[in-house]
Amino acid sequence: TVCQVWYNADDTIGLLLDGPNGGYRYKCSWDMPQPLQADPLQHKTKVEPCVRQLTTSGKHVLLGFADGHVLVHDAVDWSQSLALGLHDCEHGRITSLAVGFDNTHVISAGLDGNLFVLHAQFGSDLSDSPPVNLAAANQLPTAVDYTDADVYSLEEERERAERDRAMMTAEERKTAERAAIAALRQEF
Repeated sequence: TVCQVWYNADDTIGLLLDGPNGGYRYKCSWDMPQPLQADPLQHKTKVEPCVRQLTTSGKHVLLGFADGHVLVHDAVDWSQSLALGLHDCEHGRITSLAVGFDNTHVISAGLDGNLFVLHAQFGSDLSDSPPVNLAAANQLPTAVDYTDADVYSLEEERERAERDRAMMTAEERKTAERAAIAALRQEF
């Protein structure tokens, strides 16, 4: 199955396939019955790529996979790559990738409901040190845990709303019963 197809500047066609022919980026020509080139994707599993996105400069290609990984390739030399495991491996199929106009941010969206915004600095070569500086990938913000009894919590809000709903339901039942009793008194 063809996952992605694009037209290259050198009048060739790029293909990403899944199934038995998956795991390669194919470079094809209208004039040749066989692919001109087949570059292996530097991804450890045989999972199909879902999304392909070029950086604004056109020097790097980002691939989003069904297992939640984002692969960054050099646009010319596909042997250089960087794999990022951002989304859930079972339910985190990449649905969208976007690169900022100045190549400083990468946005990744997956079916796991997560949206990652990463600060990235794409160098000219993925073998440079560091190839892509993705600070947000390894630095998660620390959550603040409020233990003070005076601080209002979401759990307290949920419990209060549940209690108010139960009291309103009981009050409605009481009003209905009183109306029924008043009707019986009027009848007898």
